Amino acid sequence: MILSLPILFLFPQLMLPVFIFSAVTVVSWAVTGDCILRVWEVNIRRKHDPNGAYEGMFMTYYTNKYLGTKLTDSQVRKIINPYMTLVLITSIAKLIL
Repeated sequence: MILSLPILFLFPQLMLPVFIFSAVTVVSWAVTGDCILRVWEVNIRRKHDPNGAYEGMFMTYYTNKYLGTKLTDSQVRKIINPYMTLVLITSIAKLIL
């Protein structure tokens, strides 16, 4: 997801897949309140290691884990939601133009 915007500019031929991925992610958030890929990841983790599953958002978990931050899901959503909106608007604009 984070790479979606740079991919739009570096690899214009991937514009349609980026748009589809971003749209599915946003629809998944709107319908289920969660990213379908995160749900899939957590289910696989629970199946193989019940203690390996995490709570909260993917971005929050991995940002805190690897960067040592203490961000909350709410803080990450304030960054991710406008970013995904920008990705969708940019990909739609590039598809139309």
